[in-house]
Amino acid sequence: MEKIVSLQSKHQQCLVPKIFADDRSLLAVQSLRHGGVSMPPFDSLNLGLSSGDQQECVLRNREIFLCCA
Repeated sequence: MEKIVSLQSKHQQCLVPKIFADDRSLLAVQSLRHGGVSMPPFDSLNLGLSSGDQQECVLRNREIFLCCA
């Protein structure tokens, strides 16, 4: 039995533990590092504002990620 469900939007793929997949009252999502706008060394889908990445990139990455979730 699979334990993870993969969700995909136009720009991003994320993983959801299957135990939470049908429960719309909570959101449990794991991001992957692909599909974002950050340049190296931040590797595409950087979600951390304190990482040294440009704030605009991080905020756009968060939008991309939340569209998948």
